Amino acid sequence: MKNRLQMFGHLAIVCGVLGLAAGCSSAPDDMPDVAPVSGKVLLDGKPLADARVTFQPESGRPATATTNAEGEYVMQYNVDVPGAKIGKHKVQISKTNDTKDENGEVIKSEEIVPAKYNRETTLEETVEDKDNVIDFNLES
Repeated sequence: MKNRLQMFGHLAIVCGVLGLAAGCSSAPDDMPDVAPVSGKVLLDGKPLADARVTFQPESGRPATATTNAEGEYVMQYNVDVPGAKIGKHKVQISKTNDTKDENGEVIKSEEIVPAKYNRETTLEETVEDKDNVIDFNLES
C-alpha cells in the first residue's frame, strides 16, 4: 500500500511539473504582432556606439536595442522575440558618458544625445508588417 501511495505521489509531482513547463513555454495570448526592425544610428555623420534605442508604441510595451561599434541596432520586443510592435512609435535614442571613481562607481553621467532625440523626442516611425530598416542621422 505504501509503495502505491509513493508512486501516486511521484506521478502527481511529475504531472504537475510537466503541466507548469507546458504553460511556461507557450506564447502569451496577448502577444501583439511584431515585425523585424534594424538600422543604423549616426550622430554628426559618425556611428553612435553603445546608444540605447527605444521604440515606444502608442499602447503597449516598448522594444529596445543597443547599438554596436558601427552604430547598428536590431530591436528586441522581449528576450525571446526580435522586432517591435507593428504600428506608430515614438523613438528615443540615448547615450551617456559616465565618469567613474577609483572604485568603478559612476559619479557623473552626461547625456550626449540632444534632448529632441530622447527625453523630448521628436522622432516618430511606423513599423510595418515587413522587414523594417530604419536609419537615424542625428545632429548635435
